[in-house]
Amino acid sequence: MDELKSCPFCGGSAFTSKQTYPNGETYWHIYHWNDEKCFIDDCITGDYDTEAEAVEAWNRRAEND
Repeated sequence: MDELKSCPFCGGSAFTSKQTYPNGETYWHIYHWNDEKCFIDDCITGDYDTEAEAVEAWNRRAEND
């Protein structure tokens, strides 16, 4: 699995988190917190089936398309 890139707006760090919903479904998210009040402060990404999919989505940048 690739390492998480820093936030594209502030350079802050992000981390993965696995959550299980009340219905028993489990998903991975990327969280980002920044004390500097980043544009995307307290960001939580969408639901991903695997940690690798969540990391890939977070790491994707416009110049990669």
